[in-house]
Amino acid sequence: MEFSFRNFQRKDLGACVKIISDTMGKGRARRAGADLLAKLGPGEKGYSFVKRKVVTLKGKVIALVCVYRLNAHPKNVMGIDWFAVDRKYWRKGLGTRLVRWAMAQAKASKKNTVFVWSTKKSIPFYEKLGFARSGMDIVRESRTSVLLVKRLD
Repeated sequence: MEFSFRNFQRKDLGACVKIISDTMGKGRARRAGADLLAKLGPGEKGYSFVKRKVVTLKGKVIALVCVYRLNAHPKNVMGIDWFAVDRKYWRKGLGTRLVRWAMAQAKASKKNTVFVWSTKKSIPFYEKLGFARSGMDIVRESRTSVLLVKRLD
């Protein structure tokens, strides 16, 4: 399979929201739709850095990831958000490649730590990439988000 990686474009919104809805739920998909369309950048809503990437196969969006930094974060930290892969393409290395891309973005920006809020189910995936539990969990409605961090050396 020949996957292509490129920057997120407005025309990708519907496909990205569907992937998020299918993997994370409809509530998260509604929030993602607004977030993905927002022109976040230096100074906007407290963001100092935002990059979004999608993966396509034969022109169809099948995965996405965002990496960001809020001004409120410690200066050496970046976060991963809106990371999802269409279930049909799980276990093909796409998720690993996207998270590695996000870590490379952080490193290129001279950050030494990356974090992600994960579901309990996804923790093993992130642990394989060197992330560790921070000890901070947030329980909202029926789901728990676990903060995972990775030091970049």
